[in-house]
Amino acid sequence: MKTFSTLILSLIITFTLTSTAQAGFRYHADVNFNDTNAQALVVNDRGYPLVCQGSARGRTASGEYLYSYMNQVVLYPGQHAYVYIYTNRFNPFVNVRSDIHCNFL
Repeated sequence: MKTFSTLILSLIITFTLTSTAQAGFRYHADVNFNDTNAQALVVNDRGYPLVCQGSARGRTASGEYLYSYMNQVVLYPGQHAYVYIYTNRFNPFVNVRSDIHCNFL
């Protein structure tokens, strides 16, 4: 009976840890923009590989929204990725935001 209890406890701990490790989390991106260019920079400063997806969205002076996406980008420790958006000089950006979600690889 003690072996069975130990087995059940081991399975509970294993499933709890693996399901927690697979949970996604929001990740910080540095956003910079000028009149015609916008970029969101994601840097993996953790000690583990990450798989990230996300978007950058910019609003122009005319109220139009522009979007750019990245999907399933693998970032090893120390690597970085960019998401770019472009517009023309007659309709400059007034606001840019990003939304990045990552999982451990």
